[in-house]
Amino acid sequence: MNNVMKNTVEYNNKAILELQAAMKKTKNIRMYKRYSVVLKHLQGFQNKVIAEMEGLEEHAVGSYIKSIKSMG
Repeated sequence: MNNVMKNTVEYNNKAILELQAAMKKTKNIRMYKRYSVVLKHLQGFQNKVIAEMEGLEEHAVGSYIKSIKSMG
């Protein structure tokens, strides 16, 4: 595995752990749903599949991902 792929995997693992922690901490249902969408995205699910799993429109999934990523 080259360094770029290794760094990407490490970043995703760190982001996944942070999202899981945020999901446990939040009491806001809307934020929990957004975190769940981004978590599934980082786990490799396609937006269409995430939308079906979460009961959302595909464009909403894209918006959630974009919003959370812009927050860091």
